[in-house]
Amino acid sequence: MKTIAAVYGRVSTPQQEQEATIESQVAAIETYAEQQGYGLHASLYFLDQAVSGAQLARPQLDQLRDQASEQLFAVVLCLSPDRLARHYAHQWLLLDELQRVGVKVIFVNQPPIDESPQGQLLLGVQGLFAEYERALISERLRRGKLYRIRQGQLVSPVAPYGYCYIPVHESNGGRWAVNEGEAGVVRQIYDWYVSQALTIHQLLQRLQEAGAQAPARGKRWQFSTVQAILKRRDYTGKAYYNQTQACHDGVGQPKRHGRGPKQAPVRVLRPPEEWIPVQVPPLVSEEIWLQAQERLAMNHKFAQRNNHKHFYLLRSLLVCSHCGHSLVGRTALHSTTYACPYQSGKLDPTVASHRCAIDGTLIETLIWQA
Repeated sequence: MKTIAAVYGRVSTPQQEQEATIESQVAAIETYAEQQGYGLHASLYFLDQAVSGAQLARPQLDQLRDQASEQLFAVVLCLSPDRLARHYAHQWLLLDELQRVGVKVIFVNQPPIDESPQGQLLLGVQGLFAEYERALISERLRRGKLYRIRQGQLVSPVAPYGYCYIPVHESNGGRWAVNEGEAGVVRQIYDWYVSQALTIHQLLQRLQEAGAQAPARGKRWQFSTVQAILKRRDYTGKAYYNQTQACHDGVGQPKRHGRGPKQAPVRVLRPPEEWIPVQVPPLVSEEIWLQAQERLAMNHKFAQRNNHKHFYLLRSLLVCSHCGHSLVGRTALHSTTYACPYQSGKLDPTVASHRCAIDGTLIETLIWQA
């Protein structure tokens, strides 16, 4: 009878997921399992996609740990130690936890290591050296990139809407070039907003009617997309690199809006003195950009969503069962209702039309009773 084995694989970024590296990991593990005579079942494939190995709060890894304690398999097959965890301390914690419940972990791309003290010492030394090497390479790349950016030889490869990135290996590469089609849309947005005093919702309607090309990552124009374009200082000819850094503090905590835990770190601003200015082709003048910022600030101050006359007990705590967005509170005729804001024109094309609303008095009473 074949020994039942579970499969664990992980990729860190959506780009790796698109490049099918998770499939290559699974293929290598399946080949090893066939050679060694392990039995595999589809229900025992635990694959974390676009999840960092620097954290332990991973959905599929949590399921593997839960099922390991139920003795559903005897072996875990993983491509390499860094796929299991990036940090040696996390590796040791997972290996020790699985060993305690009688589950053996096998890394298929390295020679087998016995469970003697010498073997465990060798595995630990390998993990520490691998972690040190990764940190050293990352630091060298980071410092080299920052030096080239300060010398004006490089810019962020993630170009905003209105620009396209010229790769380093091309002639005069490592810079942003104007995308004339998108740049015209950016200038039109600023003209409508500043000169014609249109609201962002009116801008959305005009963009959709004109059939203007939406940003590559978006399926259509959204309020937040237009708002982000109006806020970007890059369009005045000065971009900043090293503005943000990853913050892992909230990973694993419940999302503030929507359902489920946070699976990725958030980007937070660095101190302004650490920002590195980079000259790029301007799309709008500094004067027009400042006028747009002044209008954005005024609209934010007097927006209805910032009206604090009404108190909503369950604000951001109720979730739509159809699309997963948080319900918002609304007051009319002295009665409160919690409703999904994405059930009409703002609905994502991939979500079916729906209506989700509940009387505030009813749900708040139930909560207090509970």
